[in-house]
Amino acid sequence: MDNKGFCLLLDRDGVINELLPGAYVTTPDAFVFRNGVIEGLAKLTGVCNYFFIVTNQQGIGKGLMTEGDLEAIHTKMLTAIVAGGGKIDGIYHCPHLASDHCSCRKPSDGMVRRLFADFPDAARQALLLIGDGAVDLSLGSKVGASCYGMRHQHNVSEDWSDFPHREVSDFFQFAERVLSEHRL
Repeated sequence: MDNKGFCLLLDRDGVINELLPGAYVTTPDAFVFRNGVIEGLAKLTGVCNYFFIVTNQQGIGKGLMTEGDLEAIHTKMLTAIVAGGGKIDGIYHCPHLASDHCSCRKPSDGMVRRLFADFPDAARQALLLIGDGAVDLSLGSKVGASCYGMRHQHNVSEDWSDFPHREVSDFFQFAERVLSEHRL
C-alpha cells in the first residue's frame, strides 16, 4: 500500500487531551494535552494524507460553553500541534445533546459524511480511527476504519468486545503501532 494513503480520524477528549470525568473542557486553560500527542502526530504527519478530529461536544447543547469557546480551545490545540510538526486538516464537532438523536453525534456517521463531502479525496484513503470509547469504535466500524482504542484510567472497565480494534495506552504508542503494523 502507498505510504501516503491514510486518513486518520481522531476523537478529542481522552485521546488528544486529558478527559475531565463528569465535566467538560470549556476553556483553553482547561485543555491539557495527553502525553505523546504532539510527538505522535508529528511522526504520523509524514505518512498520513489527512487528519480530522471528530468529536461530540454536548457541552454546547447544555449551555456550558459557546461555539466561540470551542473555537478558542481548538485554536490553542491547533497552534501547539502545528508548532510541534503535526497538522489537523479539519475539526468536526457535534454540539447536540445525546437526547437529540441527531445524525452527527457519534456513533452516527454524520460528521464523517460531512468531512468526506468537504474533502472527497479523503474518502478514497484507507481509514484509521483512534478513540477512547465505544461510540468511537462503533463509528469506526460503520465507516470501515482500522480502529484503535486508547485505554486510560477513566475507561478501563468499558467493554469494547463488540468492536474489532487494537488497544493502546497513549498516542505515541498508537503512532508507533501504526507505523509498525503498516510497515511505514
